[in-house]
Amino acid sequence: MTVGTYIESRDPRVIDREIELIKEAAKELMEDREKFLRLAQATGMYKKDGSLKKQFR
Repeated sequence: MTVGTYIESRDPRVIDREIELIKEAAKELMEDREKFLRLAQATGMYKKDGSLKKQFR
């Protein structure tokens, strides 16, 4: 299958490796998100869930 300039491999080993890379990237993204939420909360402007407090809206 071709999507844009990307050509999907039919080799199962390549597909498995791509899946692992996607899982790693998702894990790193969630770690970065958690770090951002901790920093944002430390400013006092944001709640634990990442939403802006009422007085700062």
